Amino acid sequence: MAATAAPARAVAQPRPKLENVLKQAAAYVRQFENDFAAIVTDETYEQHDVAGQPRLLSSTNRRIRSEMLFMRLPGEGLSWISARNVLEVDGVPVADSHDRLERTIKGDAAGLADRLLSVADEGARFNIGRIQRNFNDPILPLLFLDPEYQPRFKFRLEKDEDIDGIRTRKISFKETERPTVIRGSDGRSLDTSGVAWVRADDATVVRTEIGAHDDRMTFTIRVDYHRDPKLDMWIPSRMEEHYKYQRANEQIDCVAVYSNARRFETSGRVIVR
Repeated sequence: MAATAAPARAVAQPRPKLENVLKQAAAYVRQFENDFAAIVTDETYEQHDVAGQPRLLSSTNRRIRSEMLFMRLPGEGLSWISARNVLEVDGVPVADSHDRLERTIKGDAAGLADRLLSVADEGARFNIGRIQRNFNDPILPLLFLDPEYQPRFKFRLEKDEDIDGIRTRKISFKETERPTVIRGSDGRSLDTSGVAWVRADDATVVRTEIGAHDDRMTFTIRVDYHRDPKLDMWIPSRMEEHYKYQRANEQIDCVAVYSNARRFETSGRVIVR
């Protein structure tokens, strides 16, 4: 009598519930807000108008070197903000930029948010193209997973995906409330949709992608994250953007790379959480 062993069958893992994944992602983002407070990174930012005319070649390519400050704010309302302090444009230093962040942090705490927004607006003027934007911020999509903002969106759990060998839960979302988080320069609402890829075991954000469009313009922003050994956390490593202005022959492609993340210091003192 002979016997053969049947091959073992893989036990199918139960599909997680969307509400549990969102709850885990919300907790991760709240912890990220706390851990990433008062962090500054170097940013190398390249922008290209891929539909630009040859006679405008000098204005259709730009290389920007900046420092990005990510700050958690006290009080209610907007909980965190990013400010891009542009140091150099196409190899030319920007005047009065070397200590702008330190000067911004000093002063009345009540006006800190407005001062940081002023820095963000100042940096935005170096963007090429007709589309005015200060939402080109690598951590903005994380805001959509924050528990305070989740009710503004409709979420859906898609099929799991592997990213660089990491099994991730793929969460798609679409904004349903107005006014929207991102608005046009004239105040019009832009309904944002997108995807977040979070690590299956602990909801660490590995990649995000958001986009919006109307009859004037369309954009997409994708951000990849990596683990920073010095900070011992996952932080933005690369941001890729695409903007198209519908009313003109203009398409702006951008790539930003982040490095040298560190705690922000002013006059030798580390800004603590």
